Amino acid sequence: MKNMMKAIGYLIYYVIFQILIISGIALILAISNNITSEIEINNFINNNALGLTIITNIVSILVLFIFFRIRKKKFLDEINFQKINLKNCILPALISFCYSMAFAMITYHMSFTNQEQISNSIAYYSSIVPNLGIILQIVALLIISPITEEIICRGLILTRIQRNFHNVIAILFSGLLFGIIHLVAGGITLSIGALIMGIIFGTIYVKTKSLVITIISHSIANIPDFIISLLPNLSKDTQCSLIIIFLLISILLFFIFIKNNTKELNTN
Repeated sequence: MKNMMKAIGYLIYYVIFQILIISGIALILAISNNITSEIEINNFINNNALGLTIITNIVSILVLFIFFRIRKKKFLDEINFQKINLKNCILPALISFCYSMAFAMITYHMSFTNQEQISNSIAYYSSIVPNLGIILQIVALLIISPITEEIICRGLILTRIQRNFHNVIAILFSGLLFGIIHLVAGGITLSIGALIMGIIFGTIYVKTKSLVITIISHSIANIPDFIISLLPNLSKDTQCSLIIIFLLISILLFFIFIKNNTKELNTN
């Protein structure tokens, strides 16, 4: 139970700390730019969503690093950060990409809060420096967020639950928490999608015993966010066909992955 409470504590830390940092930075920058009304502050946050995401994630991990350093524990050992063989990333990355593409097709006509913020932020930064918004989007979605979220959800939360519960329970619970942290960003639909994605990431982590492979898979899973914005308007038939194709491929690859690593999943 103690490790379960630690796992929940890390999640609470991540969510609250992110809110506090974003609010604090936004408030300081807003005041320094003579922005006082609530509407102007909200617009300021939306315009700087990418920059704030990068800063808060880096600060969150830096605080955790200092925390473990004070406790005289090696941070990289605590999150199981080890060198890998890149060929072991191929199947997990393909699974993650195909599921993410299927979900992107399912939600093709939906609009999420985080998507609107990212779009506004891209336009805002690119109006200052050409293509700066795209560069920050790449850094935020393909590098910073995957590293931070996997360190929290798999490196710290899942590993703590593993100490007292079966791997399957650890995977499901960490996936549930992963879904919860996406609730604000896109409501119940995005939360359910993130929950399933979290279960996939958890399975990858347990089977490969590598946080690096999971981070790479997470990064690859975010690529459809870029692809969708480049696609022309799709017909419903095309959309349905793509959903079925990507879902079937992801399920097939997932079962191959499970079959090849059954022992790791069933061990405690």
